[in-house]
Parts: sequence; C-alpha cells; structure tokens
Amino acid sequence: MSKSTLDTNELIEYKLLTFADTEQTAACFSKIFIFEEPMTKSLGLSHQQFHSLAEDYCQLAAEDGLSYISIEKATGNVIGFAICVDLKFDPARAKAVDPVIMQQVIPSSVLLQELGNRFIQKMDFIAGDCLHMFYTGVDSQFKALGIATCLAEKALANAVSKGYKYALAECTSLKSKKVLEKLGFREENRIVYGDLNCDGPNPFENLEGYCALMVKELTKGC
Repeated sequence: MSKSTLDTNELIEYKLLTFADTEQTAACFSKIFIFEEPMTKSLGLSHQQFHSLAEDYCQLAAEDGLSYISIEKATGNVIGFAICVDLKFDPARAKAVDPVIMQQVIPSSVLLQELGNRFIQKMDFIAGDCLHMFYTGVDSQFKALGIATCLAEKALANAVSKGYKYALAECTSLKSKKVLEKLGFREENRIVYGDLNCDGPNPFENLEGYCALMVKELTKGC
C-alpha cells in the first residue's frame, strides 16, 4: 500500500462507516454529488430527492461493513466517503424509491449498465468476489490533500481482508480516474457522455468527456 498524504495526519480520522455515522455521511454525500458530480448534476435531482437516496445507500453500506469515511477531528464532521458494496448487492434490500426519482435516474442506470455489462458477464462474479466502489467524494474544502486516495486504499485493504479478488468503480471525471490509476486500476471500458443511447433525451449530451469503468485485481498488500 502506498503512503497517502493524510494517512498519519493528526487532523483527519479514517474509519469504517457505521450506523452512527450515516446521517452525517448522507449529508456530505448529498452536498458533494448534487453540486459537484457531473452526472448527478445533469439529472436535475433536487437536494431533497438525492438526500433520500443517499440516506438509504449509507444505511445499507453501514450494514455491509465495506465503506470508509473521513472525519475532521477538530469538528467531528464527515468530510469524505467511499461508499462500497458487493457487486452482487441485492437491489431488493433498498427501500422503495419515489417513482418520480426513479424516472429521473434512468439515464444514469442505463449508462452504468452498458458500461459494465460485458466485463461483469465475462467474469461471472459471485457474492464475495468483487468490491463495487460505488460512490466516492470529498468536501471541496479538503480537496487535493490525498483524502480520496486514502479512503480508496483503506476500502481496498478492508476488501482484501474479507477475501475479495477484484474491485470495480465507475469514474465520471478524469480526476477520479487518475486517483484510481495511481492505485493500480486499469480502464476496462468507457462511454462518451454524448454517445449514450437511451429512451428519451440524453441528459448528459452537453457533458464533456466520458465515464470509465475501472478495474483492479486485488492481492494481499495492495
């Protein structure tokens, strides 16, 4: 494992996400993705709509013990997160989602399915094989300090300790892609935002760049 910028920094604490942390983590999650994550911004969800999804994701992630958060020690505030699930996560575990929200997120679901289907079908994973690094984010006030790298490293080390063989993530920006490349991930597939084919308008047609499927084979000490 490489040395992260803030791995020993006295200002930041890294810990597994627990049920006690879900409310704060969901608030951080919603703030970052609604205002900063390109695909989420393009979907037109309100903060309240996304927050309801974030709360559910965080509750399920806390139950699974695969996700990490970063906390500013001075305030006790959650400032970053790596929400991870087993790739074979059962969607039926999630709460029923407002049909209006479900309709709005369909283009995102279509893109991510197209991005990963070929690789996932080829590998034929079973539960416990592949960690899905679902959502990662860091508060804008704490950018460029190595927090995202450290969160990813800790989530990967935890996955290795649980016997996971692969890790997978979808990167929606070049910045997040570079973080994972430094950790040994390779690009398996990409979809240019403007090229997405879905029923109805493509909400991502004005986005520059692409979404990349990043994959890493896990080994002890990674």
